Amino acid sequence: IEVDSVVISGDGLVGKVSQAGEGWAKVVSIIDDGSSVSFVVARDRDLLGVVSGNVQGSINGYMLDGDATIAEGDIIITSGMGTYPEGLEIGNIKSITYNSDTLLKEITVEPAVDFKSLKKVSVIL
Repeated sequence: IEVDSVVISGDGLVGKVSQAGEGWAKVVSIIDDGSSVSFVVARDRDLLGVVSGNVQGSINGYMLDGDATIAEGDIIITSGMGTYPEGLEIGNIKSITYNSDTLLKEITVEPAVDFKSLKKVSVIL
């Protein structure tokens, strides 16, 4: 296991390894306030955005196109840009609001992974 290895569970993306040593590793989860992930909407991979964790342990983000046609319940997956490989489930969109100051659609996401009962993970090198 090495730094920046991707961590997943059977349900979806957990996060990435931030530190590793002989027989141990620290993982930064996607609900951490220092984490951000680029994503696409599973039903239309032309719809791109970014989500980040926050101090409440949830995931919020925005669509890069303010006119993107998204709906509550849409599943979002990793885009393949950056650290994470393409196609890992992040979660589904719980709510959508339009921010007239930034002209972007902001989203709240229900993570695919239940972080409160997470017991086993896999690491992708």
